[in-house]
Amino acid sequence: MLFLKKLSFFIKRALQRLLGAFPAYHKYYINYLMKEKFIENYDFLNKSQWFSAEKIASYQQEKLSEMIRYSYKNVPYYKDLFDREGIDPGEIRTVEDLRKIPIVDKYKVRDQPEDFRASGYEQFNPKTNKTSGSTGTPFKILVDQAVVSFVHAVIWRHYNWAGCRFHDKSVYMGPPFDYETGEIDLKNLYQLDSTGKILKLNTGLMNKETLPELCRLLEDFKPDHIHAYPSIISIFAQYLLKNKSYEIRPESVILRAEKVYPEHRDLVKSAFGCPCFELYAMYEYITFASECDHHSLHLNEEMGITEIIKDGKPCAPGEVGEIVGTTLLNHSMPLIRYAMGDYGRIKKETCACGRQSPILEVTGSRAKDLIVTEKGYFNVMSGVPLIIEGVNEGINHVQFYQKDMKNLIIRLVKKDKAVNLDESQIKKRVGNYFRNSINISIEYVDSIARTKSGKYKYVDSEVPLEI
Repeated sequence: MLFLKKLSFFIKRALQRLLGAFPAYHKYYINYLMKEKFIENYDFLNKSQWFSAEKIASYQQEKLSEMIRYSYKNVPYYKDLFDREGIDPGEIRTVEDLRKIPIVDKYKVRDQPEDFRASGYEQFNPKTNKTSGSTGTPFKILVDQAVVSFVHAVIWRHYNWAGCRFHDKSVYMGPPFDYETGEIDLKNLYQLDSTGKILKLNTGLMNKETLPELCRLLEDFKPDHIHAYPSIISIFAQYLLKNKSYEIRPESVILRAEKVYPEHRDLVKSAFGCPCFELYAMYEYITFASECDHHSLHLNEEMGITEIIKDGKPCAPGEVGEIVGTTLLNHSMPLIRYAMGDYGRIKKETCACGRQSPILEVTGSRAKDLIVTEKGYFNVMSGVPLIIEGVNEGINHVQFYQKDMKNLIIRLVKKDKAVNLDESQIKKRVGNYFRNSINISIEYVDSIARTKSGKYKYVDSEVPLEI
């Protein structure tokens, strides 16, 4: 694989034109290798996973010093902050030095995005990521194209830890098709890509009537791996345990986007006969953590510096606090000491796998956010807060309360009580997401209570999940 790095641009282009002569799985494999610097990043990450603690600290310090100087020079928020607080960017070299900088939360980034964008950010050809995070209302983060490529390599390293190879067959159970448009696809139950190796299921059409067809589809496809949200895979697992005529035996199930609970792992093991591998990730592309074959969740320290903070002070190993991250790579919109709204702790022990990277345990994060209607099971975290975009400028928080299968209350906290929101547009777009299968009303509240872990719940439901 390494020899491809030395190929000229023109040879690579010629190789791409010849892909039609390759079997489907080779086309998929080589297309990934053609992504900008993917091979270089992938090769580096496969080496850096075995770095000593001292070597990774040296790498982080070099990247941190560069990012701090760059942010002071190019990002309005940090220029003003450092000048106001008397912080010399040249003196910020280590994690200990980093603590001189005040923590910034999602609200400030959401409300003042232009202050966090670097001058000349266009040169990095940034991608716009939308995240709702802990606030329940979306905002946009700019991410360098080079960082996107790096993250592709980070994710594939994680897949490798779960036993996934480039040519393997994989099923993806994520958000409903076209959910970001506010008009989800109600026609296509699945999509099979041209390689025949990737099968995507439309969870927006998942219900008691379609589960048998979806399970037959999985059985016929014979996936090597399943990528899913924990709440979605749990529905399949419960159905399979009640209907034992299906034979679906992947090598692993890779879980993301929601907190993974022990009951998720138990269900997957019982229904599919394989282990789970968790990917903790964020659309801001700062803190990622990957579960190894010894089932420890290792921080990907090549991307950013992660702190665990409580009452403004760093936590001791094993102590629970808020997860705070600092990018080491993203120049378009660098976030320094960024409070993510998730909670966790760094375990005291090291992993038997031999990797020296810290082990993260997430104690408060995105949970099981399902709305159940007569037409199916709808994952709220994956879509609903985002499709309100365009009518959410005056919204501070969103929560969905379901008392029964026929009625849903959208609880909204306004930024300004004097602001009038387009309620008909909110109801229409959210209703479309739920396939117009539930009555929607809006309730304005002054605040939404946090859970004991400090998170906001997207869904407060009294409806039992019945498969």
